[in-house]
Order: sequence, then C-alpha cells, then structure tokens
Amino acid sequence: MASQRRANPPEEWERQRQTITDLYSEKPLKDVMAEMEKHHGFKARQVMLPLLQMSIHYSNSDVFYSAWQFENQIREVWGIRKNTKRKEWEAHFEQDGDLESIQRTPAGHDNTGFFRNFVESLADTKSLSRCLEGAVRMEHSEMVCFLLDIGANPFTNEVLKAALTGHKEMLHLLFDKTRPRRAIPKCIRAGVISSVMDESLGSPQALEALLETRAVNLIATERIEMVDGEVTPLGLALVSLLKTPGKDPWMVQMLLTAGSDPNGVAKRVEYGIMQNYTGLMMALKTNRRGIVQLLIDSGADVNLKPRFALKWTPLQYAAKLGHLDMVRMLLERGAEVNAEPAIWSGGTALQFAAISGNCNIAQELLANGALLGALPSRVEGRWPLEGAAEHGRLDMIEFLWTAAIAKGGIDVVGGFERRHCLRAMDFARRKGHLGCRDLISALSGIPIDRLDAEDYGAPWLAYSDSSYSLSSSDEDTLFPIGVSEQADSDNDDYTDMTSQRSPDYVIIGGGTSGLVVANRLCEDPNVEVVVLEAGKDLSLDPRQYKSLQGLAGRSIRQPLGKVLGGSSAIDSQASIAPGKAEIDAWAKLGNPDWDWASLVPSYRKAYTLISPSDEATIRHLGIDWVNDEYRGVSGPIKVSFLGVVENPLCRAWIESFEGLNMVTSADPFSGVSIGGYSNTATVDPDTKVRSYAGSAYGGPARQRPNVRIITDAQVQRITFTETSLGIVRATAVEALVDGKTEIFPSAKEVILAAGVYNTPKLLELSGIGDKTLLDRHGIPVRVDLPGVGENLQDHLMTGLSYEAVDSVVTGGPLMRQEPEVLALAQKLYVENKAGPFTIGGVQSHAFMSTPDASALLDKLPRSLRPTDSEYYDTVRSIIEAPGGSSGAWLMFLAQTNLHEGGKSFVGTQLLPENYVSLGCVQSHPFSRDTTHISSADVNAAPDINPSYFSHPADLEILARHLQDLDTKLRPVQQLAHFLKSNGKRNHPDAFHVRDLEGAKKYVLDTATSAYHSCGSAAMLPREKGGVVDPELVVYGTENLRVVDDSIFPLIPRGNILSSVYAVAERAADIIKGH
Repeated sequence: MASQRRANPPEEWERQRQTITDLYSEKPLKDVMAEMEKHHGFKARQVMLPLLQMSIHYSNSDVFYSAWQFENQIREVWGIRKNTKRKEWEAHFEQDGDLESIQRTPAGHDNTGFFRNFVESLADTKSLSRCLEGAVRMEHSEMVCFLLDIGANPFTNEVLKAALTGHKEMLHLLFDKTRPRRAIPKCIRAGVISSVMDESLGSPQALEALLETRAVNLIATERIEMVDGEVTPLGLALVSLLKTPGKDPWMVQMLLTAGSDPNGVAKRVEYGIMQNYTGLMMALKTNRRGIVQLLIDSGADVNLKPRFALKWTPLQYAAKLGHLDMVRMLLERGAEVNAEPAIWSGGTALQFAAISGNCNIAQELLANGALLGALPSRVEGRWPLEGAAEHGRLDMIEFLWTAAIAKGGIDVVGGFERRHCLRAMDFARRKGHLGCRDLISALSGIPIDRLDAEDYGAPWLAYSDSSYSLSSSDEDTLFPIGVSEQADSDNDDYTDMTSQRSPDYVIIGGGTSGLVVANRLCEDPNVEVVVLEAGKDLSLDPRQYKSLQGLAGRSIRQPLGKVLGGSSAIDSQASIAPGKAEIDAWAKLGNPDWDWASLVPSYRKAYTLISPSDEATIRHLGIDWVNDEYRGVSGPIKVSFLGVVENPLCRAWIESFEGLNMVTSADPFSGVSIGGYSNTATVDPDTKVRSYAGSAYGGPARQRPNVRIITDAQVQRITFTETSLGIVRATAVEALVDGKTEIFPSAKEVILAAGVYNTPKLLELSGIGDKTLLDRHGIPVRVDLPGVGENLQDHLMTGLSYEAVDSVVTGGPLMRQEPEVLALAQKLYVENKAGPFTIGGVQSHAFMSTPDASALLDKLPRSLRPTDSEYYDTVRSIIEAPGGSSGAWLMFLAQTNLHEGGKSFVGTQLLPENYVSLGCVQSHPFSRDTTHISSADVNAAPDINPSYFSHPADLEILARHLQDLDTKLRPVQQLAHFLKSNGKRNHPDAFHVRDLEGAKKYVLDTATSAYHSCGSAAMLPREKGGVVDPELVVYGTENLRVVDDSIFPLIPRGNILSSVYAVAERAADIIKGH
C-alpha cells in the first residue's frame, strides 16, 4: 500500500531544489508538482503522515498527500515563500489595504498571474477574506472565483458589506459560486443588514438583493455597536426608526414580509442595564401608530405575557413609556388592561402609570377596567400608591386617592390598606420626597412617627403568602384587605393567582435529560420554564469516589458534565443501542407501559440516523442491517457512521466477526442484535461537530421567550408544604446564584434532572430519604423513603493494547501531542472539516454473550442479600437467554494504560509505539450498591460505593470476555494481519490473560468505570425500594418528578446515553399530558 513507501531522502530534494524554486516563483503548487513529474521525473513518494490516511475523504488522496509534502519541504524546510515580489506586495497591502495596488504594479501593467501566486501563498483564512473583500470592491469576477476556489470565506460581514456597497452583482456571484458546493448558511445577520442603512445604500433594492440570497438569518441576534445590544435584523430596522424620527419604515415592512418574527426577543442596554424587547415593544417606543399597526397586522401579540426574557406586556411597556396614544391603540386591539406582571420588578399598566406620574394614562386605564388593587410583582413590585410616592408624584397620589374613594373602597384609611400607606410613606422618605410622605399621612390620618413603630414588611417584597388574599366580595373594588392571624394561608383564590406569576416548571439540572424536558415543555408558548444548571463551561467536577469492595481499595475518578448538555457534552460520542430484554424487564419489575414496545417511539423521537451517502463506505462498514422500523428520522440528535474507507481496520473488524460467524444478527436498535458491527456516533456528518443536548435541545429552547436557563446555579434544597392529605407539595427551589440565595417558586412541578449522584443528594438534603440517615445528619424528614440513593449500578470496562504493524494508522502520534501531527490535524479540521478530529473514539462495537452462562452461574452464590433476589433473577434471565449479551467488545485506534490507578482509560504515561486496543465492557452487572449524603452540607461530596465485583459472577464474566478478546478475536487472520505477531503490549500482565487467573488479576488491577452510573432513584414499587412511580413522581410527593438516569431500575447494555434521551422524551410526554 502507498503508506509503506519511504520518503524521498533529503539529498534527492536538494538536487531538485533550484528547479522547484524557479517553478514555484511563478506557478501554483499543483502546476509545480505536475511539471516536476512530467519533465523531471520527480514525485513525492511518501503518502503523508499515516495518522491522516484513515480520516480524509478525497477523490485523489495521493495528490493531496504529495502536495502536503511538497508544501512542507518548500515552506518549512527551505523557508521559501511564493516569489521575490511577495514582500513588496505585502508592503503595499499593509500600507493601504488596496488590492489594486498589488494587482497593478506602479508601471501599470496587469500582474494577475503574480497576484494569484500571492494570494495562494497566504496561509490564514483572514488574509484570504481580506483579498476577497478587495476583489469584490474591484468587481474582479475572475479573481473572486479564484479566491473562492482556494478557500476564501464569502460569508464574513466585511465581504458581504463590500458586495452591497455598489457591487450587488458581486453578491449574487458569491452565492451562486458557493451554492453548488455546499449548503448556504444563514449567515447574513444584523451586522450586514446595517450596511443597508448607509446613505449610499438606503434603498429597498439593496435589502432585496440580500433577501434574494436566501441566506438572511431573520431569527438570530447579533451585537451591533450603534444599537448597544444584540438585535435581529427586524430589531435593527426598528432601532433605526428610533434614531431617525419620520423615516420611512420600508425596511421593517420588507423584513416582516420575508418572515421576521415580530414577537422575537432582542437585547439593548438602557440606563446601563441590558433589557429584553420584542419587535412590538420597539415599535411602541417610536410612538408612531402606523409602525405599531404594521407589527400587529404581522402577528405581534398584544397580550404577550411577561416572561423571564421580558419584563412587560406591550400595554405595560406603553404605560411605562408614557405614550398615551399607544396605550389607547393597544386597548383598542384587545390588550388586557389587568395583565399580570413579571415576578421580578414588573408591574401592571396602572402601576407603571402611577410610577411615571401620568394621570392621563391612569385615567384611560381606569376607564377601561384597570384595578387599583391588582397584585404587583412579588419581588420589587410596587402597589400604585407606593410607586407614586417613591417617585415623588404628588399629583398622582391625589389622583389615586380620589379614584379609590370613587371606586367605593371602605376601610380604615378610606380606600387603601394601612400597611400600604405606611410602605408608601417609607418609600417617599427613603427617596427624599417628604411632600409625598406628608400628603399620604394627611390623607390617611396615619402619624408620621408610626413609620418607626409599626412593621409593614420588607421594602423589596410586595406581599407574602400569609399576608394577603383576595375575597370574592372584592371583585368590584379589589383593594387588598389585610387578613387576620386566623386566616387560612392556603386560600385557593390566592394560590391560583400566584401560580400564574411563577414559572410552571423549575427544572434542576441543565444536563442531557433536563434540556430535553425543558425544550419539549417550552414548545407550548403558554408554559414557563426555569432551568437551574450548576455548571457553565466544560470543566469537570474534580470529585472522586472510592469503591470499598472489589477493587482492592482503588479510587476511580468520576467526571461529571458540569456544562449545559451534561455528559452528552463530554462523552465519547458513541451511540449504542440498548437491548429489548432489559427494557422489558423494567415493566416486569413493576412499571406498566415501560416495556420495549412502549419506549421505542421515544428512542426514535430523539435522534436522526444519517447513513453514508456512498456505496463504497456502506460496504466497507458492513452497514446492511438498518431497519426503518427502529430508525430515527426526525429527532434533534444527529447520529452518523464515522468509519471511513481509508481505515482498513473498520473493514477488518467486520470480516473478523464474519469469520467467527458472529457478525450482527439485526439492527442494534431493534434491541435483539448480537455480534459485531460498525457503530454510530452522535456527530453531525455535515458539520463534523458533536450533536448533543446542549445544541440540539438547549439551542431551540434558548431562542424561546418562555424559558430561562440559569447557569452557575448551585441548588441548595427543595422546599415543600404539606397538603391536607398528608402528601408534600414542592413549592420552590432554593439556589445559590452569583453568591446570593435565590428562591425559584414553581406553580406546577419541580423536576429533578441533576444526575445519578446529585439527584439522590438533593432529595436527601431536602428531607426525602431514609429516616435513619436524615436523623443522623439533622435534616427534618419530609418523606421517609429508604430507596433514595440505593440501587446504584455501573458498567466496568478494561482492555488490551497490541502493537500495530508499521502501515497501520493509529491515534498514537496525536495522543502524544506530536507537534507536526497536531498542527496538521487542527488545520485539516478547521479548513476542511476532515482529519482525525472528525472520527470520534469508537467506530467498531459488538454485543457478546458468555458461553455456558447457566453452568457458570450455577457454581456461584445467588444474591448476597435477600433484597437482591428479584434483581439477581432478572439479570440472570437476560444473560442466559438465547442472544443475551453479558458484555460488549470494542476496538479503538489508541493505547490503553490502565495500570495507572484509574486516572483514565488512556492513561498519562504514553508508550512511544503505536497500538490498536481491544476492550470489553460489562452489560449487566450483578453488583450494585449506594450513593448517600455524607453530611447536611450541600458542598460535601457524597459517599459513593458502587461495590464493584461484590458479586463474584461479575469478575468471572468480565475475565472471560477479556480472555476471548485475546484468544478468539485477536488471532482472526483479518485482524491479526494489522498487529505485530510478536509485538509489544501495554503492560507485561497483558501477555498472561490467556490463563483465567491471569485474566482475573488483570481485570482487578485495571477495571475502571465506563461512566454509565444509573439507578439511584429507581422507578420501582415503593415496597421494592422504589423512589418514583411509573409517572416518575417521587413517592409521598404531589408534584416532584425525576427524569434522569437515576430512575433506571436496571442498567441497559452499552452506552446508556440513548436511553437517557428516550426516558427524558417519555418524561416530557407524561408531564405535558398530566
């Protein structure tokens, strides 16, 4: 094969140096190569670094590899750049940035050929883009096409703006030239649209030219300096109307016609604070009836509720602005005059009118049914009298008092409750508005000295649960009446009102399952969701746990995905299907409607399988098993095959299992397959980037105004109230955000998605768990639920590394961070979306059984504890069944160094040779144990004890799988061909695994977690140690659910991520149908 040829020796290159240099000064590299081969008989013999052979798709890969070697010799070894005039051109370019000064020399003659050489020699894409920008301004079509051919990016703001500046025909050329080669991204955002606002371009024709490209992103926001915020194209057009009163709104009209969302959210800085606005709100600020009418006619919602991204309804905002005509217009179009305010710092329209002191707007609102006593925002809200007093509105105080009396308020202060008057007087005093303080004192008859004698509540809390309620007799006047100490604090009317102002769902955990559920719930625009995520970036939780049994006290590091998207953001990307048998076992263990047939739709709903487009790759990977009955076709997660024809080991894996008569028996996602196959990965095949919950589910959710995702939010506990039936109801979540304790109330449900360790931890910290444990840590018991933290399961894995023959491509050089390889791999990925960074970790997988499993298990004890009897019988039945899988085999092109004490699967002390590794992973362990809090301190790490190998069957089975890798799979000719017959291995003990005792020792010394822990809040009957019922509601609670892998009653085989997605999808359906 080509990769075995030796490189041209240095002396051979030197003999050709002068010829190559002369040619390179005037011709492109490909012409230099062609002439050297045709006329001088010289050709680069080495294909290239072997690492890259397996991972690049090129129609003629030898040409590419030879070109790389030529380029490396000329530029890096000889230090030669394109030609002698390059420095002169660069000086011109840096001096005035004018490409014409480079293309045309002082003598005035055309140097297009030299110019081609110059730009071809540019190594960075930024310089190429600058050249393309200049070529567009020069309207040099030939040069534009040439630059696009060699990789210049046509979608930068600078290039697009240049095309708009009097060169619109260039705009069409950019897109027409690019479109046949790849899909045009929605790359035109507000930054480019801003060019249309220049005087020279301020015409509908310029915007029309942009829209015709079909590349305008009407949804995404972009930060614009002139706006001092992030806006959509529509938002930018509306801001321009604010800056130029009287300007024709043609741009707004065109963008709305093109499909812009008038309810989309943009951000602007006002008074030093970043605020959120919809298109209608920006239109209201123009105070121009025609523009507002245009937005409303295009679908703007006049009753869009305040959400976490928005503080006001359109009517509330118009009242806040003091635009009477806008208020009247919105009322005419059906705006709700008493629409409820945001939870924080909001207000009703009347309350904002009172704050601004606009009596005309207040009169208009009252005439249309505004209520003086409507509840304000709970936090930092102001009743009308309080808002007027705080802002020094004497006229408004008198107006409100008169209006209250006219409404018929009858209480001790003639229309306003005493506590409100005291609060209003205090606000006025704090702000120095003593005239307002004295006026309220005179109207109410409350002496000023009572301000320091009576308790009227914290100024930031407008009302509390036990202080106010609204009785049915107040329907006409709705003045807030103080209740007596004997009043029922659970008043139903009050509960109904406050529930509408709290988010419907508070989700604890923005990991994989949390974002799936959040995204699905917020598809309903009337549902409000808050997600509290402890992490923000891709840092890993440094905590470790220690197995107290089975691994001789070795500690194993357990990384947690503290990032939006959770573990799906940091895993190996392998997409492995579960088995039908274990999912059916979920139902048999006491969970009706949780069998395989019921869950298959949820698996399919989560992903889209994208098969290779060419027959050669399909044959090479042996992909003849895809069954459309189980194939996902429209899910958010993109799943693809990363194996490539350039990697012979992918084919060797399939042929080896064919030789063993163990190639896969069915589509793995049918749940009944056994044997070897080429597995899929969660990678988008078009963009070559990871497809995970953060992008596929979190991305759409964050675009919606009814969801708020808060990162760096460390949840402390869940708060509860007890119902009359003795069941506890989750009312709020207490979290530490930016160093402050925040309370997040929930109107409907609190949803736990904190993961296998933090979900039971938060349950116990909140008083739900084993009473003995909670008493020991001084935590009040809400629900005595001993199953919390029990049933913890995980997969162990181990592996052997074999030295590869010299022709085999492996990831060794990249793992060892060899500079040349690393630089080239990065370049390939950035510029071509190719190379080793696109192939993932595992491409070859197999589900395998244990021969004579029944006879082996008969020699060993059954369950070690009486409570494990049913669990033991379930696992055994799966392993013993025909086609049952007790382990998984896999291959990856790198070394393992597992004797370093569980630091990682790969290790840190990398060997200098190149290796191919064969690994095995448990499918259904018999061992399980616990994870519990170690103290009442939320920052204390939990006590985690998985008790690996506590049941002897686990060691016996895993050791036999390791033996089989060495004695059955490795010797198969198709695979052995690529491994040195007497080659090195990763450790001396790796030569002794043919003996069962040697294999057991190797397993005990090297086994590490596959990071598939689950089951710590199991969906089981309560009497069997369950924590949640089949509706995923925690036993003893009314509205607390768990939706993550903690609920798995039995661990599925393979990577459990596909099951995490499926359970979360199913959970969202359950919640939406509740």
